[in-house]
Amino acid sequence: MRYNINVTKQIVAFIFIYKKRFIKGRQITMNPNTFPLSLTTHIVFCIISAIFFAIQYYRQGYKYQILSIFAIGATMLLYLSQNKMFFYGIGIAELIMVILIFVIMSIEKKSLKK
Repeated sequence: MRYNINVTKQIVAFIFIYKKRFIKGRQITMNPNTFPLSLTTHIVFCIISAIFFAIQYYRQGYKYQILSIFAIGATMLLYLSQNKMFFYGIGIAELIMVILIFVIMSIEKKSLKK
């Protein structure tokens, strides 16, 4: 399997940032009103949900399940920058993905009924 070099660099950079912050002895969290999970809990949640949706896609084959994997994984981008514009951009992208998930889900369920 051939990996994209840019994706690999981004994963390595993310792990480096995580280790650097973790070694300093402080737990990485966001404002509890915004996102009340620590980074470790968030990573575990994303991994478990990605595995769940991947298995469901393999079993059922609905396209919205793949989009759900990307939408959940995209929440990890919130830790890359403290910039408000970046934060709101991720929020808008998440909103678009959630709307697309519901639209695709309703289209696929309607075609299944026919």
